[in-house]
Amino acid sequence: MPAIELAEALQRLHSHLRNSRPRDAEPIDLSRAVNRVLAEDRLAPHDHPPTDQSLRDGVAYAAAQVEQTGESQVAAPDQTDSSSASDADLARLRSIVGTVYPGDLTPAPLLPGQAVRVMTGAPLPAGTVAVAMIEDVQFLSPPQDQTSTAAASTGAAPIAAAYAPGRPWQTAESATHVLVPPSTATQPRYVLAQGQVYRRAEVLVTAGTRLRPVHVGLLASAGYAQLPCFRPPRVAVLTTGDELCPPGAALPPGQIYNSNGPLLQAALQQAGIPHCHVQHLGDSQAEIRAFLAEQLGQVDLLLTTGAVSAGQKDQLPHHFADLGVEPLFHGVHIKPGKPVYCGHWSRQPANRAAPEPPAATYVLGLPGNPISVWTTFQLFARPILAALLGTSAPPRWLHARLAHSGHFNDARLTFWPGRLETTDAPWQITALKNTALKDTALKDTAVATAAVPDSAVLLPTVTPLPWQGSPDLKTPTLANVLIYFPPQPSGPTTTAATPVSVLWLEE
Repeated sequence: MPAIELAEALQRLHSHLRNSRPRDAEPIDLSRAVNRVLAEDRLAPHDHPPTDQSLRDGVAYAAAQVEQTGESQVAAPDQTDSSSASDADLARLRSIVGTVYPGDLTPAPLLPGQAVRVMTGAPLPAGTVAVAMIEDVQFLSPPQDQTSTAAASTGAAPIAAAYAPGRPWQTAESATHVLVPPSTATQPRYVLAQGQVYRRAEVLVTAGTRLRPVHVGLLASAGYAQLPCFRPPRVAVLTTGDELCPPGAALPPGQIYNSNGPLLQAALQQAGIPHCHVQHLGDSQAEIRAFLAEQLGQVDLLLTTGAVSAGQKDQLPHHFADLGVEPLFHGVHIKPGKPVYCGHWSRQPANRAAPEPPAATYVLGLPGNPISVWTTFQLFARPILAALLGTSAPPRWLHARLAHSGHFNDARLTFWPGRLETTDAPWQITALKNTALKDTALKDTAVATAAVPDSAVLLPTVTPLPWQGSPDLKTPTLANVLIYFPPQPSGPTTTAATPVSVLWLEE
């Protein structure tokens, strides 16, 4: 099977994945749901908050009730004697009728001219027009020798009230009246209305969402203790090569440590696969064939490394063919990772009337070089895993501009490790859709990306790292993207500030 362009390889893979379905759902305790994929929409069972709530510690107050009398009944804010008060002061005056704490039952409605002390999260009584922060109000406590029984019984403002700053709660607790801030159109109300966060029957999290801690917190606020999540796909990893030695063992002459197995195991964990079976079998063809025959139909994805190129021991494609794997492609014109193999194996159940689905396995034969393994996993394994996980995560292709010039192009499409700088201000990452790039490598695929934005769009800077090529596994540890460089047979130098496409690697 001849090598093909990346666009065609991705098109074949995505067309096949359209018919793939995630595994059945299972109930997962909320405490273990992070990183799992939600199988069904979760709806709000009630309004949140269930009633109007205070957003601040302070005073909730009703509309004003200014009673005009021959003599003012309240002192002006800057006085402590019995001089007259303005109508504006009277309009700000409220009598305190109680205190409401978070968790209390909804208090009795406020009448005009009344207020209650409230704490953040406390339910608000009907009739509340606003909440004022405690530092923005003045509490009033009448001198004991001037409090009249008549005033107390009518709720009128005390005569010659003593004004005190509102910072100490001790003052608030002893006060009988409060002066609220002047009413203005721009005054914050500090009221979280019933259902303002979400309404009953509103979709909180959609099926296909890979759950993050904030999703867990949201669903906990709605009362969910368990969530229906897709079962993670079963994955097996086979590393090959007699030259590979397990980490931790003494390194014999002529051998290197096996980094592919740990690399793929870690990449799978990052992608949402907490457990997988990892096996190393060297170059024993009989053992390799037996392992493949055992895993096909038992796992949803079989990853192999090495033995897919043109060497004398590169026999994996022949074993795949003999075992009935249907190839989607073998060889893609990319650097690194050209020998990559992708196929699909399936078997109908013996009883076609049986309810169980046919056994099926995606087979992805990655090259043996660790950087080729890393790159081809990002390009091909992640879309397969997304389909098997049931996630609806969008493609992770972005636009950026090169930080400096350099010779990065090759006759083959090249993916170069880079560092996307997200500290430039201001900047904008633009998601890419249905490409119109000058090169055609990614054209018409679901993976990559639209015409580069015009110069008016501020893009983040991406720095190509000083990568030494496929043997260099150290430099990519600093990378958070793979930079896409289209094929350039002449290999010209790419100039600084050139717009490029990048594949985001971070979760």
